[in-house]
Amino acid sequence: MESFILRYKSEAGLLLGCLVVSYFLVFKTALTPPLKPKELIFSLSAVLELFLILKIGSGTTRPRPQFSLFFAAIVVYFLTVLLLTFSIPTSSSLFRDARGFVCIEDFVKIYGSCPLYVGQRTLMKFSFEPHRIWQEWSIDIVRYFVTTLWFVLVWFTVGTIAKVVKRENTR
Repeated sequence: MESFILRYKSEAGLLLGCLVVSYFLVFKTALTPPLKPKELIFSLSAVLELFLILKIGSGTTRPRPQFSLFFAAIVVYFLTVLLLTFSIPTSSSLFRDARGFVCIEDFVKIYGSCPLYVGQRTLMKFSFEPHRIWQEWSIDIVRYFVTTLWFVLVWFTVGTIAKVVKRENTR
């Protein structure tokens, strides 16, 4: 048992740190994907983190961290969240809901077209309910796209940190 603990102590510490950061990001910020329940996002993130840390710890990946991919993933995710989701200012929740890209017929009849960006004033007129503006399938595509980008971000973040930790431990 002691050899197991000694063998995986840096991975365990890294996993614990990743879980704390993931918990904070998922439950205490508005940066998570617009998918409910948040517990599912956290659980899948934790499994992905565990898999990646054990894979890098076992030495089956390249030891050189890819900082450019890490920073690109951060920029792409944050821009996507800002452009494809919206917060509800009247709610105390930190949940951001997804925008769609194909409007329902009633919205087009009232406004004449389906704009690429629907502002806060228009969202307020429709009670911040995306299904009253966009078709449900287009909202779902945005939700799943942002969720996929979240897991890509987790992958690159944990992978980069784990590779840096592993490289420092081998010196």
